[in-house]
Amino acid sequence: MDQGKTIRELEIVVKGYEDDLGEPLHVVREDIESEWQVKLDEGVKKRQEEEAWVDELVKQLEREKVRLIVEFDA
Repeated sequence: MDQGKTIRELEIVVKGYEDDLGEPLHVVREDIESEWQVKLDEGVKKRQEEEAWVDELVKQLEREKVRLIVEFDA
């Protein structure tokens, strides 16, 4: 219960702070957010590409493993 109350109080404080920032600081904040959003999107894309590459390597290793098992059992 106390945690929920604390969270609501903090949300009120943050909201009040943001309302008091004024237009120039809102613009700066939006610029920074958009700049970091681009960086975040690039990082997410890079991670997804790396994960796809890893998945492909795992598939290749599994195929090679099967090939070696068949080769040595024959």
